[in-house]
Amino acid sequence: MRLSRWLRHLLVALVVIALICVGVMAGAPIVARQATLHYLTQAGLDAKIGNVDVNLFTGAIAYDDIRGRSESGAGFEIRHLAASLNYRPLLSKQISLSQQGNRTYISPPSSAL
Repeated sequence: MRLSRWLRHLLVALVVIALICVGVMAGAPIVARQATLHYLTQAGLDAKIGNVDVNLFTGAIAYDDIRGRSESGAGFEIRHLAASLNYRPLLSKQISLSQQGNRTYISPPSSAL
């Protein structure tokens, strides 16, 4: 079967767009983890983050097992943190989060980070 030139270009463009979308969806949790770690480091905390789930379609982001400790020894441990990102404020370079259910648990820090 021989495809016309414009149809081949259209198929190549669709494949490229699909690969970019898959890359963005697969890379979103990595970017979210690194941005959060950078923010916590700038705040003077040594932090570790477990699993990060990001759903770009709904704007939901969930963190599991976040631990942080300052140089003075004060720290925190969060087993699960979920939030919903509002996209409209991003256009004006603002981040707006809304609470997503009652699934956030904060406990005293464990002895090991």
